[in-house]
Amino acid sequence: MANCKKTPHDFIQDVFSPRVAVFCSHDADVVCKKNDLSFVQLIQPFCRLNSEVHIRDPGNISHTVRNLRVIVQDMNSLPPQPTLAKKQLNDVVANSLPAGSTTAAGQDTGIPGVSNVVSVGNYDLQLSTSTPWYEAYREKFLQIMYPSDHEFTGHLLACILCIFVVSSNHPEPMEQFGWLTGQQHQQQHQQPHKLPKWFCPNVLRYYVLVHDVIDGQESKAESVFQKMKSTYDHNACHLLQINSQRPTPNGVAAGDVVLPNPWSQFIVNPHKNVDTLQDAVNFPCHVAEGPTPVDSALEVTEDDEDSGAVLDHPLATDDSPVDNTITPCDSQNNIKKSGSVSSLDVTSTCGSGGQHGGCLSLSDHDRLRIFVHEFVVRGLIPWTERTLRTLNDQVITRLKGIQRSIFGATKKWFGGGKPAAQISYSERTNVVYTSEAPEMQMRRLADLAFTFQLYEMAYQTYCAAKKDFNNDHAWLQYAAALEMASLSVFMQISSNQRQYPHHNMESAISTYLTNCKAPQYATRATLLNTEALKSKGLYAEAAMQLIKMTSEDSDLRSALLLEQAAHCFLKMHVPMVRKYAFHMILAGHRFSKACQRRHALRAYAQALQVYKGKSWALAEDHIHFTLGRQSFNLRHLENAASSFKHLLTIQSQQTPAQQAAFLREYLFVFKSSSNDSSALTWSELPQLPLPVIDGNDCKIRYGPLSPDALSASGCLHADETAEESAKWRKLEELLLVRIQGSVPVRFTASVPCRTSQSSNSASPCCVIGEPIHVEVALVNPLKIPLVLTDISLLWRFLPTDTQENRTNETPDAAQNASELIETSSTPELILESLSTKKLRLMITPRHTGELHITGVAYHLGPGSPATTPIASSPSGPLDGEATASAFLQSIAVRGKVNLEVQGPRLNQTKEEITGKIYGLDRRLDLVIISHMPLLQVELDNVPSQMLCGQVQRLSLTLKNCGHLPLHNVHLACTEPRSIAFGDPSHVHEELSFLGPYLSHGSCASEDETVATPLDFVRRVPMQPLAPGESCSIPLWIRAPTDASSSMHCIDLLFYYESTNNQQKLKYRVLRQSLCMAVRPSLGLRACASSSCIPTSASSRSLLLSLEVENLSNDASVSDFSVSQVSCAASPWSLQHINSLSEIKVSSAETSLLCLKAEPTEDVQDYSDVHFTDQKIASRLVPCRDFLRHDQSDLGSFCDVDPQPVMTASMLATAEGLNVAKVPPYHHLSTAVDLDLELVVLWKGVKDGLEVRGQHHLSLKKLDALVSCPVSHELPPVQIIPKRDADLLSPLPPSIATRLASLTLKHPHRVKHDFRAKRLCQVRVNLELGNCCEQELKILVKVVKTSNNDDDNDDIPSSLPLSTFSWFGHLKTQLSLPAKSSHSLQMSACFCRPGIYDLSSLSVLVTPSIQPDGVPPVEEIAQQITSPSVIEIS
Repeated sequence: MANCKKTPHDFIQDVFSPRVAVFCSHDADVVCKKNDLSFVQLIQPFCRLNSEVHIRDPGNISHTVRNLRVIVQDMNSLPPQPTLAKKQLNDVVANSLPAGSTTAAGQDTGIPGVSNVVSVGNYDLQLSTSTPWYEAYREKFLQIMYPSDHEFTGHLLACILCIFVVSSNHPEPMEQFGWLTGQQHQQQHQQPHKLPKWFCPNVLRYYVLVHDVIDGQESKAESVFQKMKSTYDHNACHLLQINSQRPTPNGVAAGDVVLPNPWSQFIVNPHKNVDTLQDAVNFPCHVAEGPTPVDSALEVTEDDEDSGAVLDHPLATDDSPVDNTITPCDSQNNIKKSGSVSSLDVTSTCGSGGQHGGCLSLSDHDRLRIFVHEFVVRGLIPWTERTLRTLNDQVITRLKGIQRSIFGATKKWFGGGKPAAQISYSERTNVVYTSEAPEMQMRRLADLAFTFQLYEMAYQTYCAAKKDFNNDHAWLQYAAALEMASLSVFMQISSNQRQYPHHNMESAISTYLTNCKAPQYATRATLLNTEALKSKGLYAEAAMQLIKMTSEDSDLRSALLLEQAAHCFLKMHVPMVRKYAFHMILAGHRFSKACQRRHALRAYAQALQVYKGKSWALAEDHIHFTLGRQSFNLRHLENAASSFKHLLTIQSQQTPAQQAAFLREYLFVFKSSSNDSSALTWSELPQLPLPVIDGNDCKIRYGPLSPDALSASGCLHADETAEESAKWRKLEELLLVRIQGSVPVRFTASVPCRTSQSSNSASPCCVIGEPIHVEVALVNPLKIPLVLTDISLLWRFLPTDTQENRTNETPDAAQNASELIETSSTPELILESLSTKKLRLMITPRHTGELHITGVAYHLGPGSPATTPIASSPSGPLDGEATASAFLQSIAVRGKVNLEVQGPRLNQTKEEITGKIYGLDRRLDLVIISHMPLLQVELDNVPSQMLCGQVQRLSLTLKNCGHLPLHNVHLACTEPRSIAFGDPSHVHEELSFLGPYLSHGSCASEDETVATPLDFVRRVPMQPLAPGESCSIPLWIRAPTDASSSMHCIDLLFYYESTNNQQKLKYRVLRQSLCMAVRPSLGLRACASSSCIPTSASSRSLLLSLEVENLSNDASVSDFSVSQVSCAASPWSLQHINSLSEIKVSSAETSLLCLKAEPTEDVQDYSDVHFTDQKIASRLVPCRDFLRHDQSDLGSFCDVDPQPVMTASMLATAEGLNVAKVPPYHHLSTAVDLDLELVVLWKGVKDGLEVRGQHHLSLKKLDALVSCPVSHELPPVQIIPKRDADLLSPLPPSIATRLASLTLKHPHRVKHDFRAKRLCQVRVNLELGNCCEQELKILVKVVKTSNNDDDNDDIPSSLPLSTFSWFGHLKTQLSLPAKSSHSLQMSACFCRPGIYDLSSLSVLVTPSIQPDGVPPVEEIAQQITSPSVIEIS
């Protein structure tokens, strides 16, 4: 934190040091000017005594005076005029700022470099170790104060007369002394009194004879000095010998070493006066310090004193509203108007600019010290002792007289004891004291005692004078006495037990301000009081006192005091960091108003340490804006651009108008930095903060863009999910296994679009001549639009034939870079407020090598003139002929944004888990290889919507856009059941949709009926393609019949190779996706049951019931109609039972079809039942392929595992495993097995266009209901537990009861005369058939109708319509071979007419072969499919 060089005691002691006037003759000045110094400047470094001196008080008690300093000034020097005084204060503050950090151009940032880091809570603050500008201001402020009549600390105590005697110029030196004495006496006693003011009429006069050792005559000097001692007393005379050596031309004394320069800290170099007002460019520059008096006369007349007027400080104000704004030119004019050099401050003047003290040796330095010491000890101290005794006697005499007088007693009784706290300071009085008044004599005594460190005596005297001033309501004198009394207590250090009465000092300051209207004295008291408070640790009180003194009359003073108050907040026991930052902001603002830009920059920079990153968005914006402005004014263009850059962030909470102003400031500064000849020449494009581009979100696509590579908005498709990436990788692996036999060990899937989700550990390969598309997301975080023009990619390229990197970033290199890399640019892009827009940029390589994409270059400008006001442009108002758009274009800048990508975070080893280690991401590091073939695929007539089962013909066009031939084209598909290739020779024929379906009475050739097995990988039926050639192939797609998902996607991966095997890339792949919405169409349900009238016992006919339901709820779809039903199983022939008419199914309707399937021995693929005049050849493409695809046992793509091709031994092993898994009694299950495939061809109208499709039904079991789409209903819940017999049975009931077929053959109607014959006998034949592939043992039993039947109770019986009896064999057992039949003759006897059911038979079968390891199958009752009824009449 900031600390002062002087301690508070030393500072106060130096402020109230004894003042001595110097009156030099012209000859003395000439002698001193040899050293480039005046006499005052010559002795100034030696005016502080290094030894102690002693002084006696009026009580003859000796006191030690330590570190006594004598203030020496020219008698002719006067305090500067107010305007000049302000200029001097501004200059001394500006010149006191130490050098700090520098920019790249070597420019000073204005921030002190000497600093330390202080940790306060969560803050690490870098603070200055000292504030020399504050100390310099404080010293200069106290130095230029006008001496006043109400106090004597600023009055002169003595006058030293310096004469240099030269024989040619002054033959009579004593006369010169007399003349100088007369001049001083005349000035002191003239009426009215003029400056300077003297302490008393009888001041000390000290005579000094200056002798030039080299050029003077020593004998003459000695004789003159003897006359001086005899005339003026030997204690008041001194002979000073100087200039003991001659200077050399370079300013160094001849024959001597380089001596230290003790005058450097006292003399201000006028050439060092850096006028910060001239640093501003295009900004107003003036200093407004408030109104000041115009007539600040340098003389105070006696009339003024008599009227009670008090001479104000040169910076004081009056009630006259005078504009005192100054500029650098005004300041120079004011200096010229201030008078002669002698009227200026001696510390601000110097000689001709040579070496100070060049003629002085070390002996001369010692003589100067001796001179000052002798003047103090032999002249000043004795004079002070005499004056103290005289003044003390006068005060004591006055006090005794008052005590004896009745007037004094009355005054004491009625008003003399009135305490100060009870006096109303608002009372204005006209009390005027003469210079010899008793009260002023008392004040003179106290001031003299305080000046010579007699603090206890001074305190007592101040207290006595304070009471008199209070009684007389002389508030100015009262406040001054109160101030000095408080300081007297403070200066006594440890010798006094009194506490520092800072409340009295505050009362004095308040009196100065409110009653006396003397802000200059209040400022002095504040400067003194705060030092005392800080030394006592009262930082809060010191801060409050400093803040109270801030006002609008002086911005510089307020800024310095606010800064000191901020440091006080940090030094408190509990540091107040936020208060520190807030008051530093206030100080920086006042510094800025005072045109102290470097100090304003420093103050705001220190406050930023607290506000930065603490969610104080608006405060941080204000700080950055001010830092940018001040840095620009100081020509620190890089710092200015950096500060304005922080205003253009995504966290900005400013209004649109304010953000527009920030952007214009930034662009203007950037433009100025590029145009400034002193700025650095950009070797590369500068970084721009807008728009925001995240390199990890960029997408890179290699090669020409296919239609499915772009989204609806024209941007590259979104990132693939992990599931999609795995899907494409699996397709590529399937292709490699099929074509190459295995997947390479270091296999990396081909990715056409690289994103942050893809594997980017290896550099991608790109081909010469193929474009590279880079998509970046441009984010505008501001509430105003941005205009980007001439947008292009930046790259760095290393050709294979050279080792020199080439780039397009610099303007010169970009002109010659097109032969290597062709760069496309976007002319203009407008980013709306708070928007994100994706931009696709393209480059095309023309040479092999390594390409690195580094960033995006563009011109950045503000939005349109309608949305961007320009009134507050930093360059000032526009010319009348200039338009708003021209101005906006003029401040557009060229810059770049780097594309930096970061790989995935590694999480494998312990080091990677504990630390933040990221992998490589080389998606922007490309390897350019030589020419390759390039396959382009186009699909025509791709529907966006399809109905379930709809078949659509597409045209697949393959074109080679590369420079080499391609061959060996394969296709991998995720939905192989949904596609089928057509005959390439038919692609150009003008055929309707029904064309490939219609047979036109011709039969398919044998090779047309042969189909390859279904697989995920297929070879595309095409010939090799030369560069530029193309071919077209019909491609049929079929929508799935299951509409559980509304979207259906078919992913196609094309594989092709180059005919040149020497290429780095062995193969290339191309992705294609077909996505369509699927809507419901038809729902089918079918069931096959045995016919009641079979053709034979072993080969039965089937009855097929087909239920067709319209599931569509789309208003754009009209009625569906069934065109044809085909059976794709060779042993069956399909017939229609009803009439052959077209079957239409309207919305929400269901139709039932009855078909008959009979076994046939004719070898045929399909049997068709058509309901229209057109017969469709269902055994041709695509109907045949889609049916075989559904019949295939190919699993889901998600379940497939890419493996190498299986060898013969592996296949044999797999077959052995399959044989071992054959279930027992598998020969019996053939009793209900069917191999019946139905193809239902339908048509409909959608949006006025005819659509066709096909559904497939696979009937595998007898009496099993099959639906399409497949029903996903859950099985019924089993509530009643199964019996033990069911659990132990190895055959399900659906198979066990259908092992044999039973048919009764008899006449359906018999006429009989029961009157002629009581019994009617009818012959019945029971046809038995073995439906399985194993021999069966059959037991046939008849059921007796009597109630006393002796048969087993478990024989099943049927309830006849009337009673009848069987006669003959009641039990018959036989063996029936596999797939054979047997007829059993039986007789039934009836006793009355009626209708009878003859199915009262029990047929039990038992397999002849029982396998081991499973429970045996006992006799199983068989079912008679339908009742056998006979009518007896």
